[in-house]
Parts: sequence; C-alpha cells; structure tokens
Amino acid sequence: MNEKLIREVVLSFRTMQRKIHHYLQEEATKRDITTVQLFSLGTLKREPHLTLGELAERVRVNKSTMSGIVDRLVKANYLTRGRDEGNRRALNLQLTPEGLAKVDETYDVFFLTV
Repeated sequence: MNEKLIREVVLSFRTMQRKIHHYLQEEATKRDITTVQLFSLGTLKREPHLTLGELAERVRVNKSTMSGIVDRLVKANYLTRGRDEGNRRALNLQLTPEGLAKVDETYDVFFLTV
C-alpha cells in the first residue's frame, strides 16, 4: 500500500477518535458525569462484576485513581460494591439501575447524532 495513503488513513482515525472523545465529553458534562466515569460505567455494562483493579486496567487508570472514581459513582448511586461469592475478600462492582440508565442515555444520544 502507498505510504501516503496509510498516513492519511491513520490521521483520519486519529481525527475521528478526537472528535468522538470530544463529543462524548460534552454529552457526559451535560449529564453531570466525567468521561472517565462514563467509560467506567460503559465497561461495567459490557463486563459486569469486575473488581476495582480489573476496571482500572480496562479503563487504563491506576488503582488509586479508580478508587476515587468508584467512590464518586457509588455516592451518586450509579454503582454498588458487592462481595464475590468465590472470594469473600474481593469486591465486585455492579451497575445500579440509575447507572445503567445514565450510560444508556449518554451513549444513545451519541449514536443518534452520529
């Protein structure tokens, strides 16, 4: 493939990624949530019952940052922490109905306008 064409395709993907991120940031802000919180909720929708460490890994933040994010999401009633049946010491994160509604509403608006 032509090197110039490859560069154009890569730049197009980067431009699209930036625009998508910017748009999601605007939509999240309108709904009083940050993009990292939105990505966290979306990740838990796709992969229910992750631990804090697993969620941090998926969202690509460190555990201490994710701990603060989770605390705020629990306080906003978007998440709950529950014990893992197989490992009583582990805490799994679960979306509440409010959390599910928040992520669905934000992404629905995004997909309707794209």
